[in-house]
Amino acid sequence: MALADDLLAVLDNPTHMWAHALRELSSDAQRLFLTLTLLPKPVSSDVLQVAYTSQKCERSESFLDSLRSLEDSFITIEKRYADLRAVTFRNPSLQDFANAYLDENSDWLDILLSAPKYYDQVVNAFSLTRAYTALRIDTSTGERKAPSRYPGIKRWVERRSGELIEVAIGLLEAGRAEIAVNPRRTRLGQLLAVVSDYGMPTNQATLDKLKSFTESAVNPTNRESATAMVGFLGKPNYRRLLDKILHANAAALMRANILDKDSWKFIILSKLDVLLDLDPEETWNTWGETYTAYAQWLSEDLADSDNDEDLREAIEELTSIAEMLGTDLYEEIHTLEQRRHNLPEDDDYNDVKPEIRPPREAVDDSTRLDNIFASLLN
Repeated sequence: MALADDLLAVLDNPTHMWAHALRELSSDAQRLFLTLTLLPKPVSSDVLQVAYTSQKCERSESFLDSLRSLEDSFITIEKRYADLRAVTFRNPSLQDFANAYLDENSDWLDILLSAPKYYDQVVNAFSLTRAYTALRIDTSTGERKAPSRYPGIKRWVERRSGELIEVAIGLLEAGRAEIAVNPRRTRLGQLLAVVSDYGMPTNQATLDKLKSFTESAVNPTNRESATAMVGFLGKPNYRRLLDKILHANAAALMRANILDKDSWKFIILSKLDVLLDLDPEETWNTWGETYTAYAQWLSEDLADSDNDEDLREAIEELTSIAEMLGTDLYEEIHTLEQRRHNLPEDDDYNDVKPEIRPPREAVDDSTRLDNIFASLLN
């Protein structure tokens, strides 16, 4: 009868089979499987070993023995390059199973996060608290609800949120857990989401570290990271947090930091000026004239370009910011349009080209400005 019950359970819920197989393994192997749950996938075997062996608990078998017992059934190990071996779940559905298993057995977190070595371990636990099931409506009250997908994990994290935030910030500069390193801006975004949910840390040393990290983020070195920061500043709750962390206007500080940066600064400056609600005259006096010189250089630099994407982006940039500044860049835009029009057929581009328009007076229509800068994010 027990066998029949097990077979029916597998038919009703295939993860029942995985849970049964996992419980058949040693406690160390189960712990290694759950350690992988909180790390980015794929992860190097060296990183997995550090995260696993740092945990405060007794071990009855070696890391390699536990790893071998999981291989082919729960995980796969492949050689990437040189001596680097990547570990990941055997199939994507095992991540969902691992999350659910950890939720049902959240006391495992006492061990998994007893001495974390990587920022990712802590922040991924927070991420699971923000996962929700499908929206449903309470028929008795009409209230719309989206219950937590992992209530057990959520309760565990809520009890320790202050300590975990301090640990996460302390690990910001620790060795990366990813095979492909995430940019700093991603880590800041994750922290802002956590602090928004659970509040600012209270430890002064932690606050100082967070401030130093944020100061670096509002002094970006490339357009990609600057664009991400503008995205954070565009969210009112994140902007308030950034202002509080820095004890300053984060958008204004970032604007001052990038005025002397490379050519990528102009689109970022235009977005910041909209966020700061600056007068168009101030924009022109601060960086508008420099931009017109840059526009001429860009037109000349790309006049012989065969890269359709570079030409398209340059045309959109010149068109949008020229409209904001109310300045005449018709010739520069026309040069790029002509070059793009004359590209060989096999370059395969079908984008609709922006309309070239004569210059207009300085823009004072906030709705039109919003539309212009929304298009720059695409």
